Amino acid sequence: MKPYFKFWPIFLGLLFASSHLQAEEKLNFFYLKSGLSELNASNKLVGLQILGEELSRHTHKETRIEGINSFDDFISSIERNEINFALLNVGDYLNHYKKLKPYLATDTYAIKRTDELYEEYVILVKKSSDIDSLNDLNLKRLALSTDHILYDEYLKYIIKQTSGKNVKQFLKTLHKSPTPSQSILDVFFGSTDACLVAKHIYNLNSAMNPAIVQDLKIIHSSGPMFIPAVLVVFAITPPEIRTQFSQAIIEDQVTARGKQMLELFKVSSVTPVSIEQFQPMLKMYQ
Repeated sequence: MKPYFKFWPIFLGLLFASSHLQAEEKLNFFYLKSGLSELNASNKLVGLQILGEELSRHTHKETRIEGINSFDDFISSIERNEINFALLNVGDYLNHYKKLKPYLATDTYAIKRTDELYEEYVILVKKSSDIDSLNDLNLKRLALSTDHILYDEYLKYIIKQTSGKNVKQFLKTLHKSPTPSQSILDVFFGSTDACLVAKHIYNLNSAMNPAIVQDLKIIHSSGPMFIPAVLVVFAITPPEIRTQFSQAIIEDQVTARGKQMLELFKVSSVTPVSIEQFQPMLKMYQ
């Protein structure tokens, strides 16, 4: 598995829409044009092509792939009962859950980047620094990957809980790194004082470079709580399509084509999940 996947900017919208499914015998596959920006063009096109082909193979319906422009367009399509499936950043899912709930079926799937359902976030500093707690980060420099919206949301949450301030008021600078691994290196080489990353990324970087463990320390851990994204099914989707889609998710994770698709999207696996399993994260959105 890739060390990380930067799969969720502000909102990642892969959508399956079918406003006239039975009449047209067709599934329309939509994706948010501003999403998937972290993937190179080749991986994006091939991954979407495989996903569309696999959906067609399992449902025996033609699948058309098309980009959608904005989140507002997405909401409008939901309200017009045009969407069958959506792949969402978990923050958008939880923030808009009350609005989405009347339109949702019971089928929901968590997107996983590791073998565990929940990811854990940590803040790293140099062992030689005088930073031992969140309070010690006041007026310090912190690195954060630009392509992971949950990092940003969690940082805002813990700084507000700790100090009552916003990020700009609390930190000296917030340095945006291109990748989580680069954030770790920024601390390691002293260009920033701290960074926030997923613990599995820290562990992987430490395994590849043991000097990181020797030089850096964890001063804060979120504990296991984050599910980065969800695949939801809308109630307008016919039961037989929902069943075929569920079977496709399970079967394609062990086929060569399915594994190729997961690799292109930098995803480990997809697993059924309930709204109750998002409880660890809900406090961030209340």
